[in-house]
Amino acid sequence: MIAGAVYGSVSYGAAGEHSDVEVIVVTDEAIEEVDEYFFDESVMVECAVVQADRLVASAGEVPWNWGIKADAYRHQLPVWDPDAFFEGLRAAALSIPAERFERALEGTWWWCFETRGKFLNALAAGDVPRALNTAWQFAYAAAMRIALRERKPYESMRTLWTDVSSRGYRIEPLLDALADGASALAELRERLDEVWSEIGAWSRPSSARAAP
Repeated sequence: MIAGAVYGSVSYGAAGEHSDVEVIVVTDEAIEEVDEYFFDESVMVECAVVQADRLVASAGEVPWNWGIKADAYRHQLPVWDPDAFFEGLRAAALSIPAERFERALEGTWWWCFETRGKFLNALAAGDVPRALNTAWQFAYAAAMRIALRERKPYESMRTLWTDVSSRGYRIEPLLDALADGASALAELRERLDEVWSEIGAWSRPSSARAAP
């Protein structure tokens, strides 16, 4: 064992009555990686046993959901860390080359475009549940693009919608319409298209130049 820490809501002092405890145990390559779930005094514990080299390498990756994944590499509450492993992990997470974000942005362009199309199809078909579901999917995809563009992750899913609302890009009116549900269906397309007009040009793939 090299180090151990908690992350997520517990590390921020923001855990609620029904929160789980997220624990990371860092080891050398002799220990097999595993994710374990169990209860401790009725509290759910998620324990990830991760090899140090692989964890540091992962800290430099930029997946499509980097906006949610990245915080675990940047913010922890160490329980045992004799050689300051987590300090080095944070340094790796904060020194990602710009081109990795650009590649991720290109990939998420297709995701947003496809989700918008599914929303429009559902709206045209009068399928209210599907329209609302795909509009929420678009909002999530847009939030991930915003995090990549700003190279600034969210604290967690717990804070995602509050955080992204404060960042602009016409996200807040879209979330307000989504919160109103079926009663705001008529304005959802306008709100969704406002967001797309803000974020659609970012790292638009060369093979998508002719797309509407």
